[in-house]
Amino acid sequence: LYTITRAKSILRKVDNTYGSDFVSEYTPKELLLALIDLKDEIKKAYIELAPSYLCDYVYKVANLFNSFYNSCNIINESDVIKKNTWLNLTKYTLDIMELTLDLLGIKTLNKM
Repeated sequence: LYTITRAKSILRKVDNTYGSDFVSEYTPKELLLALIDLKDEIKKAYIELAPSYLCDYVYKVANLFNSFYNSCNIINESDVIKKNTWLNLTKYTLDIMELTLDLLGIKTLNKM
């Protein structure tokens, strides 16, 4: 939940005019690949009746996002393309995490 509130905080601090592209040479590949795995993780959890797969998945995504966040100064980045890519990746990660938690019946917070 902390990672979700962190992502929401980042997005609150900027305007909503950062476009929609989140894939570029500035995108952390490991995080992007994890985000793409959502469909497979949902399918696996459904087939095996094991929601713990979704728990493991959202935990992995949160850790990858936190590593990304700690290595990049998203808000103060001066390169507009890099900043917009990172903001879009933040939004997409937030959406994926909220969807996964919603599937698990876990409500998210806007602020801590």
